Amino acid sequence: DIHISLVQLKQLLMASLGEGIDFRSALTEAVHTMQSQRQASGSSRANLYFRVKCFWLEGKKQWQTKYMEKAISLWVTHALPRSKLKRERRRARLEKNRGKEEDTLRR
Repeated sequence: DIHISLVQLKQLLMASLGEGIDFRSALTEAVHTMQSQRQASGSSRANLYFRVKCFWLEGKKQWQTKYMEKAISLWVTHALPRSKLKRERRRARLEKNRGKEEDTLRR
């Protein structure tokens, strides 16, 4: 029962993010929808805990809270900047590799 709800929560979240909805809104809506579906089916309200993990050069940091807004705040403060940096580095690496491939094809 709870496992199915968590899978549905993840699917709702990923679908919303795929549509370009910001993380805070997507997570809030996904949790609300999941809790509403549980209530409609006669299941008890899910007591959720949120864990934020952040991997930095100085090691792994992790926080756990039962408050969604606190988890989002931790994610925005700690994990999001690192995530953006990783995406920028990956994009730069792809551009560099794409340039090398084009040079190879020209030869």
